[in-house]
This record gives sequence, structure tokens and C-alpha cells, in this order.
Amino acid sequence: MIIPLILIAVLLMNSHISFASEISTTEVAAENAIKLYIKDLTTGEDDIIEIEERLDAEVMQGSAFSPTISENSIEPYTIIGSDDRMRIPPKLMDRYPYCCIGVVIATLFDGTEVQGTGFLVGPDDVITAAHVLYDPVHGPVTEAVFYPAVNGPLSSTGYKGIRIGVPGEYIDGGCKTEDDWGFFEVGTTIGNTYGYLG
Repeated sequence: MIIPLILIAVLLMNSHISFASEISTTEVAAENAIKLYIKDLTTGEDDIIEIEERLDAEVMQGSAFSPTISENSIEPYTIIGSDDRMRIPPKLMDRYPYCCIGVVIATLFDGTEVQGTGFLVGPDDVITAAHVLYDPVHGPVTEAVFYPAVNGPLSSTGYKGIRIGVPGEYIDGGCKTEDDWGFFEVGTTIGNTYGYLG
């Protein structure tokens, strides 16, 4: 199931999302619902919940690019397609939209540290890849830190995540690329300072 980025942004625009009924890991999500693994990084409590997938015209009018890639083909430091990236000049890093894009450094259950891109989509919400927040060998994340406006070495100011979300389909379905999205909430409204996409 490919989830349009705009759907994720709609879900995260309100940090007090009202989730549907809780489900166990063995239950199958309803046809128009997404199973979501949620973990509170301050208490360690986790759960699988169900949220409604919105497929109405307002959400579907957004454009999205979905490359054709093989299942489970995500590897560290791999660029999908040709690498046409360019470094953003440092003088632009304090301007929107560049200042709300940054680096996520996460520590997994066994202590393995992983790094990925993240971007603010609300005052305190960061979108990243599920493989940054969960690994089938190393386990779920125990700490996630977002460093906004990074263009080279990390700044000294990182913002710790307090709650994460990863699709249950990603965990239960063998970490497929189409379910490789996740998010986390940081403990402060940094998006009001840096700006956010969404």
C-alpha cells in the first residue's frame, strides 16, 4: 500500500491525532485503515493502533512520485535512480524550506545507531523513513534525535523524539519499501521557529 505523502502530513498536522480503536498485532486492519506501531520514547510503552486511511479527492489531488523498485531494495547510502543531488549553499540553510529539513539520528534497541533524512511537517512532527525507526534485526528505536537545517557537520542542537509511529504493515510485512515511512514527535514546537512543510 503506497501512502501519499500528503496523507501523512494531514495525519500529523494536529499533534493530538484521534486514533481509532486499538488492535493487537495479530488482527488485520480494516480495508480503509492503516495499522500503526506507536512507541512512547519517554515511558517505553508501545502499542499497535488503527487509523483511518483518507482517500478522498482533497488528499488524492496531491502529486506523488513512486519509483519502480524491487521489494526490500533499500540499502544504506543507496540512491534510487541517478544521483542529481546538489549541496544547498550554507547561506540558504536559515531560509525556508531548507531550514526545516535535517538529519535524524536514531539508536535502535541493541544500541545500533542509524542516520536518515527528516523534515518537519508540523510544529513538533518529523517525517522520516521507517527503516530509520525500526530494523528487523536490531529492533525498534529507543531514541530519535532531529537536527534541523543540517548542511555538513551536525549542529549542537538536536531535538529528541518523544513518540514515534511506524506502519504495522512495515513491521509485519517484511519491511517492504512501499510501507517505508514513519514519523516522530519532538518535545518542543521547533516548527514554529524553523517552519514546516505541510
